[in-house]
Amino acid sequence: MTTHVQRVPRLTDRDVDDAIRADQPMIATDMLRSWAASSLWSFDFLKEQYGSDVVSLSDGRFQTLAELPLGHCLDFFSRVDLGDTHRLLGATPYIQDWLLLDQHPELYEHIEVPGWFRNWERSLMKLLRPGRPYHDIVALAGPAGATTFLHRDRFRTHAWLAQIVGRKKWTLFPPDQYALLFRDPEPGAQAAVNIDDPDEDRFPHFGRATPIEVVLHPGEMILVPAGWLHQVTSLDPSISVTGNWVNAANFSLFVRDAVALQVEQARERRQPAPPALVDALTRLRPSLGDGVLSTAPGRVVLKGAAGDCALQVSGTADATSWTLRNYHHGRRYTSFLVQPRTDLDRLGLDDDGPAAARALQAFSSRGEFRVVVGFSAANLVLFGHPTGDIAQQWSAILGALRRLAEACRPVSSEPAVGR
Repeated sequence: MTTHVQRVPRLTDRDVDDAIRADQPMIATDMLRSWAASSLWSFDFLKEQYGSDVVSLSDGRFQTLAELPLGHCLDFFSRVDLGDTHRLLGATPYIQDWLLLDQHPELYEHIEVPGWFRNWERSLMKLLRPGRPYHDIVALAGPAGATTFLHRDRFRTHAWLAQIVGRKKWTLFPPDQYALLFRDPEPGAQAAVNIDDPDEDRFPHFGRATPIEVVLHPGEMILVPAGWLHQVTSLDPSISVTGNWVNAANFSLFVRDAVALQVEQARERRQPAPPALVDALTRLRPSLGDGVLSTAPGRVVLKGAAGDCALQVSGTADATSWTLRNYHHGRRYTSFLVQPRTDLDRLGLDDDGPAAARALQAFSSRGEFRVVVGFSAANLVLFGHPTGDIAQQWSAILGALRRLAEACRPVSSEPAVGR
């Protein structure tokens, strides 16, 4: 059984083939020594050169939080430490899947793509989707505490990641431990265990899992074979470059996962918007200024104005999301997940924050919600079915969300949303 990650100076073709065959992650300590990026790239460099670029700031789960100028993001990353946000399963602002090198091809001169990085998917996409852009090398940047939560890479591709700025803590699990860490949840429920605070009722076998923890330092590169589960947390403000690839060793897994996703997406496209939610938001629309209702497969969205804020309410059969934009809350960036088992005293809220949290729990059939306060917005996702009539509850929901936002500790102003 693998109990550690071997460190070697460099990864040769043979090293990579052997590591994949043995299903063994490895770290190369010297492969970035000759990269110009190792000495040139910094937050200041990227801000000076590309600060006006608009980038998508994600939540650590590849879902968009906001679109902001890069310079604003890097300023925020430099001054914030997200602390326990990832331990509470909160959204951790992070630039993921960042097409920095393709948007600025001159930056490819600053890195050295490994010679063993020969990606079958690239050739396959040229055949299946000629003329359409394809990207298999992306950048990442985030503050201390930014986390990509427990996952295995898309379609079980192999991956390498080069750490340029800052340190990252990796927690890895072998592929055969998937059943200990994931479960088929009720719709919308958390599929992966919180490795920092495991719910033993929902994940009773987590204690049998054998995590491997390593810290990746600037100048090091990690190789992760297909199917390895991992969670990655930045210990410092960080910049990385990563690539994913397919070869003979994982091609059958890649095809199986890709086909399964296509089937699932086809099923989702056949799902109607939830009728009860459509009815509730239709009745709510006159209460909002300039309310506009739209539907898509499995989803309904209402946009309008609530007082001096823009409001978007969207919902599926599994959850309802409430977002107040242009919301000048004046509070620090905060995010967390609240479940029935959550100790509300751990959230660091002021005044009646715990009471506001309990009020929001009452609007969810699962007693579960996630909140994000920051970037001139406040977002609330209530998981499960609504416990009442949204058209009648909306004012109480927004009132509790505002109370919760005001209970987050104030700090210096957040960067404004770009668009």
